[in-house]
Amino acid sequence: MNRGVLWALGLTLLATLYAGWKGEPAELPPASPAVTESPSGAPARPLAAPEAGEAASAPGQPTQWSARAQAKAAELLQQPIVDMFAPAAGSRPVPPPPTASAPASKARSASQAQAPDTLPPLPLQEAGLWRDAQQRILALNTPEGLIYICEGCHQPGALRKGDRLLGQYRIDAFTDTALTLTYLPLMRSQILPLGARP
Repeated sequence: MNRGVLWALGLTLLATLYAGWKGEPAELPPASPAVTESPSGAPARPLAAPEAGEAASAPGQPTQWSARAQAKAAELLQQPIVDMFAPAAGSRPVPPPPTASAPASKARSASQAQAPDTLPPLPLQEAGLWRDAQQRILALNTPEGLIYICEGCHQPGALRKGDRLLGQYRIDAFTDTALTLTYLPLMRSQILPLGARP
């Protein structure tokens, strides 16, 4: 290290020690005003500091305020407290953030409003088709399980032309290539193609 730098550091250290030994008070930043809590739990408010010429109390002792300072503090405490986060007069309140179920309900209501007369997809799938000279039997996979539709057969529990299917459909026609149904809420016809299974 350079000898000149060492001398400068040494002199700075000596000056600092001398100032501490002499007891010179270090300069402190100005004290912040005292803060009080409002009994209503509202935001705290600073009190007025002692004015020029007023005696400050010794450390560890309560501050001795003059009558003038006490009157100023009482006046400040009587002023209304301003809520900085309150909405401005005439402004609309901010809506709450959307919940997780809101997008689903919005999508549902949008689809209902978008096309009230649109036919839903058929909740049916062909499971099997058997036929001979006298009868034809169709097995369908549905949300309620396996359902049989027959024509010309005497199978108990099987549905026939004119019967209701899943409470919302009426069986209108049954051929080797298609099952024709009427969607009762809209009274519109829907066709399920048959025989496409390998």
